[in-house]
Amino acid sequence: MKLPRLAIADPGLSSLRIAARAAIVMPAVFAVASQLIRQPQTEAFAAFGAFAMLVLTDFSGPPVSRFTAYLSLALTGAVLVVAGTLCSANPWLAAAAMAVAGFVILFSGVINGYFAAGGTAAILAFVLSVAVPVPASAIPWRLAGWGLAAAAALCAVMLMW
Repeated sequence: MKLPRLAIADPGLSSLRIAARAAIVMPAVFAVASQLIRQPQTEAFAAFGAFAMLVLTDFSGPPVSRFTAYLSLALTGAVLVVAGTLCSANPWLAAAAMAVAGFVILFSGVINGYFAAGGTAAILAFVLSVAVPVPASAIPWRLAGWGLAAAAALCAVMLMW
C-alpha cells in the first residue's frame, strides 16, 4: 500500500520563521525584565509586547517599509499603553475607551494593509493597559516593558531569518 505524500502547508516557512523568532526573543526579553528590572508591570508588558510584535504581527514588503511599520506600531503601542493606563482606574471609562479604541483600530485597517496587519497587536497593547488598573505612576514601568519588547522585536524581525 502506497501512502500519499503530505503537502507542505507552509512552503515559504513563514510560520516556522515567526515561531523561531518568538521562541528566541520572548524568553530573552522576559528574562531581562524579570531578572534585571524586577518590576511586575515591566515584566508583563515586555512579555506581551514581544508576543504582540513577533507573533500577532507580520508585515511584508521591502525592509525599509517593514522597519517603518514596526517602528510605527511600537510608537502607537506606547501611546495606547499610556491612554489605557490612564483609563484603567474607572471601569466605566475603561469599557468606553476600549470600545472606542477597538473600533478605531479595527476600522483603520481599511486605510492600508499595514494598519490591518498591526491592528491585533495594537489592540493587545490597549487591552493589557486598560484591564489591569494601576495608578498613573506605573506608566513609566509599563512603557519600559513595551519599549524593551519593541526594541527586541524590531531587531529580531530585521536581523533574524
